[in-house]
Amino acid sequence: MANENGLPTTSYGKVVTGEKSMILGIVLWFFLGGIGLAYAGRVGLGIALFIIELICAFLAFLIIPGIIAIIVWIVALYLTYKAIKENNELWAKHLTS
Repeated sequence: MANENGLPTTSYGKVVTGEKSMILGIVLWFFLGGIGLAYAGRVGLGIALFIIELICAFLAFLIIPGIIAIIVWIVALYLTYKAIKENNELWAKHLTS
């Protein structure tokens, strides 16, 4: 799928303008959770996950929020990886076409 400028768009509607660094995305995820996903182009979801992680971190003295924070952190990793991979595959396809 391409936009009016001929650039590819992701399945969630973001225009792919270049390759994203998987290493940077994973480093951002590791230290800031959802911010890695925001870097990958899923800004709204990334910020939402980051806020959920912050809330859970403040409530970490309770066991349930700590477990939720770990689950959200792992989900953010998967979504970051998936979004960057899709971005890079679409960009590579665009460059070869």
